[in-house]
Amino acid sequence: MNPLHAPPRHEEITEIMSATFNGEANLYLIMEIADEEVSIEQIKKQYRDLARRYHPDKNPNATEQDRERMSMIVPAYKVLSNERLRYLYDTYKFSAKESRRTGANKRMVLYELFTLGLSVASFPFHNLDTICKARPRVKGGLSDSPWRVFRERGLYSLYRGTVFTTLTDFVHSLIEKRLQGTYLAPIGIGKVLGYPATLISNLIVMNPSLTLGALVPALLRGAKDKEFDFKNLWYGYSIYALTVGVDLGLNYIFNKIREKSFEKYIKNPQSKLWRYISYVSSYQLFTSGIPTLLLCPFDVVLYQYQYRLLGVVQSGATVASLGALSLKNTVLSIYQTQGLSKFFSGLVPSLVYRFIADYAFEEGERLDDEYDENPEEYQ
Repeated sequence: MNPLHAPPRHEEITEIMSATFNGEANLYLIMEIADEEVSIEQIKKQYRDLARRYHPDKNPNATEQDRERMSMIVPAYKVLSNERLRYLYDTYKFSAKESRRTGANKRMVLYELFTLGLSVASFPFHNLDTICKARPRVKGGLSDSPWRVFRERGLYSLYRGTVFTTLTDFVHSLIEKRLQGTYLAPIGIGKVLGYPATLISNLIVMNPSLTLGALVPALLRGAKDKEFDFKNLWYGYSIYALTVGVDLGLNYIFNKIREKSFEKYIKNPQSKLWRYISYVSSYQLFTSGIPTLLLCPFDVVLYQYQYRLLGVVQSGATVASLGALSLKNTVLSIYQTQGLSKFFSGLVPSLVYRFIADYAFEEGERLDDEYDENPEEYQ
C-alpha cells in the first residue's frame, strides 16, 4: 500500500482539525487559493506573498487584524505544503460546512458522462458473466470460460440486449424510488417486481439471435386451453428472490462492519487494529469482491434455470412442460454433471462488472452528499 494513502493517524487528524478550527475553515480560502489543483511549489509561492502582506516582520505597517490573519495562514500552510497532510485533507473532507470545490454544475455533467462511459465499458462483462454461468459445461472442456465465450461471440455481440437491460435497470430504480421511505424499500422490492424484465433481458443475452418480438410471444405461450400464460414470466423467481435476499443481507452485514469499525477507530484513533479494520472494510476488494464470490453459486443456479427455459421456448414447447422446479435437484444435477467448479463459473467477469458498478454507485452517493450539503452550488 502506498504510505501516502494509509489511514490517518491520531496526530495527523489533530493537526488538520487544529488548522481548520475543528472543520469550520477552508484551508484553500485561508491561503487565498482558488484552484485546489495547484502544485506545492505554487502554494509555497503564495505563502511567501501572503507573509509579505500580513507578517509583522515583513510588513512594519501590519495591523492586529493582519497578525490574526497570519496566525491562521501558518497552520493552513503547514497542512497544504505537506503532501501527506494535503492528501488527507482533500480525501477525508475535514471541512464540515462548506464545499471546497468550485464548478459544481460542471462536475455534475462530467460525472454523468463518466458514469455513462463506465456503463458502456462494463456491459460486456455483465453479458460474459451471464453467458458463462448459464451455459452448461461440457465434460472435459471449458465451454463456459470467458475467453472462449468472447472468441465465439465477439465484442459487438456482447453488447446484445444493452438497451433492454438499461430499461430494466431503469424500471428497477423507478419502482424503488416510488417506494422510498416505506417499509418495502429496504427489501429490494424494485428488483423483485422487475423480475419479468430481468428474465427477458437475460434470455436475449443468452441467445443473440433472439428478438424481443419473437421471444415474448413464445415465452407467454400457454397450454392448449390457454392462449397466454403470464405465470411464465415468473419462471425461476424463487431462486431470484433468494439471490436478492442474500445480496441484501451481505450488503447489510458488510456495511455494519464498516460503520462499527470506523466508530471504534474514531473513539480510539491510536488503535492500529481498528484503524486497519476500518481501512480494509472500506476497501472495494472487501465490499465488492467477497459478496460477489459468495453470490456466484446462487447466480449459476438461477441462470441455469433460465437457460433451461430458453431451450423450451426455442423448441416450441410450453413452459409448463418443464414441470415443477426443485432447487435441491438442480444443485445436485449441476454438481454431478458439471462439477463443483461450475458454481464459480463467470466469477472473473462478474467481479469486474461489480467493481465498476459499485465504483459508479459510490461516486454517485458522494455527489449526492455534496449536493445535500451545498445545494446552492448546483442551482
